[in-house]
Amino acid sequence: MENIQQLNAASLRIGNLLQVGNEIEKLELVDFADMYENSTLIHYQPIPLTEEWLLKLGFTKSLIFNSYYINSDIEINIFDNIFWYDTKNDSIEIQSVHELQNLFYALTKRELTYERPTN
Repeated sequence: MENIQQLNAASLRIGNLLQVGNEIEKLELVDFADMYENSTLIHYQPIPLTEEWLLKLGFTKSLIFNSYYINSDIEINIFDNIFWYDTKNDSIEIQSVHELQNLFYALTKRELTYERPTN
């Protein structure tokens, strides 16, 4: 997962989770305006997709296969620490949390969200 792609503003949607320093933030409309006006995109980094993040986002590990699924809506496969979604004709590699959020929305028309635990 060390080779995660550079963040592309065109791939972002409001509600995407991104890393800013040591914090996880949900992208909001004002953030988009700020990104373009002040060129602050460099402060936002993609969150690498990990098994831990899949669980935080509500995925459940399959007991039979080395894959994850959420409410039977979408199944994410893992092989050699690479995450992907299988289509009928191809496989789509998913490197970051916001890419998974966008794929989930495209397939289900529902948001894939994460609520930080409150201490």
